[in-house]
Amino acid sequence: MNRTVLILLRKELLELRADRKAVILGVFLPVFLYPLLFFFTSTLEKRHERQQQDLPSRVVLLDAARRFAPSLEQDGRFELVSLGGGDDADAALAQGRVDAVLFEAGADSMAAAAGADSMATAAGVDSMAAAAGADSMATAAAEGHGTFEAARSPSPPHYLIRYRRTLERSQLALQRLRAHLEKVRAEQRQEAYRRHGGTGVLDSLEVLEEVDVATAEEAGGARAGRRLVYLLLMTLFVSGATLANDLVAGEKERGTIETLYLLPVPRRDIAVAKTLVVVGGTTISGVLSLVSISACYAAGWIDSPGALAGTISPLLLAAAVLLVVPLALFLGGLLLGISTFARSLKESQQLVLPAMIICFGAGILSMSQAVRLDSAVALVPVANVALAIRDLLAGQIRPLSIVLVSGSSLLWSALLLYGVTRQLQREEMVLGFDPEPLFAPTRAGRRRAILLALSLSVLAYFYLGSLLQSRWNTRGVLISLWGLLPLLGALSLWFVGTGNRSLRELLSLRAAPSRALAAAVLLAWGLMLPMMGGWMRLQAHFLPAPESMGEDLQALFTGLPTWKIFVLGALSPAICEELLFRGVFLGLLRRYGSERAAVLTTAVFFGLIHLSIFRFVPTAVLGVLLALLVVRSASILPAMLFHLSYNGTLLLGQLLLEDHPLPFAVDGALAWALSLVLLATGAVLLRSIPVSSPSTPHRTP
Repeated sequence: MNRTVLILLRKELLELRADRKAVILGVFLPVFLYPLLFFFTSTLEKRHERQQQDLPSRVVLLDAARRFAPSLEQDGRFELVSLGGGDDADAALAQGRVDAVLFEAGADSMAAAAGADSMATAAGVDSMAAAAGADSMATAAAEGHGTFEAARSPSPPHYLIRYRRTLERSQLALQRLRAHLEKVRAEQRQEAYRRHGGTGVLDSLEVLEEVDVATAEEAGGARAGRRLVYLLLMTLFVSGATLANDLVAGEKERGTIETLYLLPVPRRDIAVAKTLVVVGGTTISGVLSLVSISACYAAGWIDSPGALAGTISPLLLAAAVLLVVPLALFLGGLLLGISTFARSLKESQQLVLPAMIICFGAGILSMSQAVRLDSAVALVPVANVALAIRDLLAGQIRPLSIVLVSGSSLLWSALLLYGVTRQLQREEMVLGFDPEPLFAPTRAGRRRAILLALSLSVLAYFYLGSLLQSRWNTRGVLISLWGLLPLLGALSLWFVGTGNRSLRELLSLRAAPSRALAAAVLLAWGLMLPMMGGWMRLQAHFLPAPESMGEDLQALFTGLPTWKIFVLGALSPAICEELLFRGVFLGLLRRYGSERAAVLTTAVFFGLIHLSIFRFVPTAVLGVLLALLVVRSASILPAMLFHLSYNGTLLLGQLLLEDHPLPFAVDGALAWALSLVLLATGAVLLRSIPVSSPSTPHRTP
């Protein structure tokens, strides 16, 4: 090799070694991120598989297939469901109310449906046969030999299983039915074998056929939904990074951005113009790519010809655009923020890589049905759109989910673009100075550190807590409350720092006035009826919660004694959650900002603790009251007592009212009047606490 080349190669390697950020971001970061992402997704899949195995398969037996009812009931993995009068089996399958339908081909109840090409696709005749009764078999013994063979029936019973390939529970029901019927068939063959001398060959007694009621378009859409996300993300990242890097980081290197900002125009207008170019170009690229990729699928260039021909309708494209536009806005703002933060074009390109890996990691979730698009996931940027597109193409999404995903994505995009626009107007960015470190030891830097710690704590508490609960049930809940929450609080204090304040002062660990304790109990009791009988009932009209929302909690408390329910559902959350939210985070936010902002911020994140849109408003309202109790009384004890009284009364009241009903209606006029009296009395007691109490901590200059 040329000596000059070796010298230049050494020079480049030395420069690369000096630029440690490039080595870390470009070489080592993916090595660690990919295992974490795949571990996370595989853990979710395994957990989902365990949950699916615990659920019974809902099966409908029609006509002659009811002969299998006794054996299916004894199996324990099946739940036999009856269709109502006039109810259509295919409609019940499409809506997910049943998982499979077993019937005899030619029966009047399903004859028309079995031959409907638009709703069913024959999967072929399986070689296995279902069990038949002993009367349906005729055998003849061969003279002089100890063998026999079954006489073929001119028309053996022919059974069909109708299922839906695009629904995971339906696929599982198919597998279970096949295994069960094969087992019954084997048992009856063995019985016939013994009854006829122990040797011989038996033909299949019955024919079992599988019928997939998912159309070819729906099956193709399910496959396309797992690929489309990656193609869209790749396109959006390429177009957004190209525009963002050139408009900000590129101009920093060329030195033209200083000249631009010297023009006699408001800096805000320049920032808005750059933002519109990036997010507008990214959005146009995303929409055009969506149309182009859809056309490729429709032409059969990606999948089988015509697989999505019936799926790609103007209405579906409009729904997909509603999902892609907010995603493009978010990614455009993210890439513009990276370009603004970077000091050079090279650094901007380096920072794009980890952002792309993280976003693609969120897109991985769309490859598996282990992650469902619920109200919690709908709030997670990128992942919500990926899952929504997957379900949209598979025909498994409701209009409300599209609105929720688009709304949350637009909210994240608005917050991100607002911050980027503010950053583009900063003097440090215009003059090319190094920006203030994200978590600098300043008031602004400390607030950003607190918000990051608060966000990570909420996510960790929800996901890790759910994982612990699914694995160890009640012990998992106790570990998450008494182990995970204190750990998150300690890590947050280590990350942010307490400054010159003691831990006791920061957490408001001091005695509370008796009036504050009494007010906490009265407010907790008075708020239960307006919250449960008022707001929750009103919310149910506009945003009805799924029936399964309370099943996990009910299953958790089933079979436990009353004192354990109280400790698990009331005492432990009252201590541990309050120490984290109204102790650590409220104390930190009051130290580095205003009390009003601290109260509202902790309330919002407390509302997100369940990552459920159905619980956000009531939990956030409770968070405001809990924070006000701490601020007013300068003690965390009233908040703990409020939390304990509210949860404990709800849990124990539900248990006691089952055996000892009240002499008046729980939500009647007398109950509402009593609630208003309790609320008014509690508010008066809380306001009567002297203002001179040490409710306002010392703040840093």
